[in-house]
Amino acid sequence: YMDRIEAGFETAGRLLERLQRLKADKKNFSATLVQQFAHQLYLLDAACKGLKMHDPQDAFIKIEAGRDSAVEAERNDAFARQIAEMYIHWAEKRRMRYKILLQNSGDEQSPFTEIIAVSGYGAYTILKEESGLHVFEIPADGNTFKRCKSYVRIMPQPDVPAGNESRALLQQALQIFKENEKSENVKIIRRYRENPSPLVRDSVKKWRTGRLDRVLSGDFDLMG
Repeated sequence: YMDRIEAGFETAGRLLERLQRLKADKKNFSATLVQQFAHQLYLLDAACKGLKMHDPQDAFIKIEAGRDSAVEAERNDAFARQIAEMYIHWAEKRRMRYKILLQNSGDEQSPFTEIIAVSGYGAYTILKEESGLHVFEIPADGNTFKRCKSYVRIMPQPDVPAGNESRALLQQALQIFKENEKSENVKIIRRYRENPSPLVRDSVKKWRTGRLDRVLSGDFDLMG
């Protein structure tokens, strides 16, 4: 992991050199180049913080639609699918390696469920605070709201390899989630709202934004 981080710093150094050459030649900075440099520093910072806190490197994500709300199962499944796509977008934007290990589309009997393995700089450190309840609020009568629920669980991937079989990583993930089942009340991580106006409220990091589109496109970790 230290080798990967050191290689990441070398990449950041090369990006900085390109920016310095543009400055020396009195040329305009490329917005894409600045974004790549900032992105690299952000992930390296998360990775270094993770090392300092002795965090594991990589993560398993499990998203499951709620079946304990007044909203019909289909709408809960649709919201959980949005949350799963949010984490996929996040992984792609952060250049993480990811693999969808399990995807159950959901029906009246069983909820939508997806398990994703994610690997990259600071993956677990960034994701660990996402574990909890995500709520989508739908306007109802008066000033009340109906609530779709999606349960997210984040667990570290073990350093021990899962094995050579194609389903080995999934079996490892299922075992870890089973061994770490919790019965206490689950805390609310974020509330999402599309109408009457877009709004996202994060209860853990204490921020709010009207940019629902950006949050669902994977930038939840850049808000606040």
